[in-house]
Amino acid sequence: MPAARAICSSVALTAFLAGLACLPLPLAGSAVFLLPSPLLRLAGVWGVHAAALSAALSSLVIAPLLGADAAIVYLVLAAIPAVLAVHLLRGGAGLEWVVATGALVSAGVTLTLAWVSYGSWGPLLSDLSRSFDTSFERWTALQRSLGASEDFLRELQTLRPEMVETVLSLVPALLIITCAVVWFANFWLASRRCAWPQMLDLTRWEISPWLIWGLIASGFGLFVSVEPIVTVARNVFAVMLAFYFCQGLAIVHYYLVRLGLPRPLRVASYLLIAFQQIVAAAVLALGVFDLWGDFRRLRPVSGEIDAGIE
Repeated sequence: MPAARAICSSVALTAFLAGLACLPLPLAGSAVFLLPSPLLRLAGVWGVHAAALSAALSSLVIAPLLGADAAIVYLVLAAIPAVLAVHLLRGGAGLEWVVATGALVSAGVTLTLAWVSYGSWGPLLSDLSRSFDTSFERWTALQRSLGASEDFLRELQTLRPEMVETVLSLVPALLIITCAVVWFANFWLASRRCAWPQMLDLTRWEISPWLIWGLIASGFGLFVSVEPIVTVARNVFAVMLAFYFCQGLAIVHYYLVRLGLPRPLRVASYLLIAFQQIVAAAVLALGVFDLWGDFRRLRPVSGEIDAGIE
């Protein structure tokens, strides 16, 4: 039976990726990122039940090979979110909700595993702080090699403690955004085999309009004097900005395709967005104000609506 062969292939590929995840980096990281992919590809063609069966069989294969803990981690980190995400996709849920669901589950599981591994948040935050210090030193060295002035570098060193504190307070948001990127990459890879309507034309994707209130509320929450509320608002605000930045990218991609620019110029445009903060801020503004500007003319104007009624 084709379905049985597809399920067996999914189980075999999942076991292979789980084995790679036990190897040193970067192979382990790549394998972990791709763990949901076999289930997503399977479910897109054969449905949620086939994916659930594959997830159960995969965990039974992983358990004797890598241990019961590895099987449980696979189930909660990749399998269950993947099955849930496909159920939402097949039910017609918006892409942002599907990605957010997978990202929130994965981020929650990751934080829980980190807390269990370290025993408390203190050692974890200390390790993260040291990692940030190392990354900061490398970034500073890169800026110096690119010709940055010594005054600018000294100012950065002065702001370093405040930057470390800010980054540590944004760990949940950064983790959610990273997981969202990973899940979107898995959806995109799987959509090349199964045509989900939400992935057919990403140039026309837009976030749910009412989510603008989440951005506004979290923005006001930044000015509250209660520190826990400020921390939550800061993380929500960062996640909302990431979603609106993606909408801005969709607008840019829409016009790049519409203008018929060749692929090298499009790649250069994305690199400019990635490395120029002012351009990236402009893309973010496009995403936020698209609710009112409708820059791609996706929503019918009032005259068209009246004509349709008549």
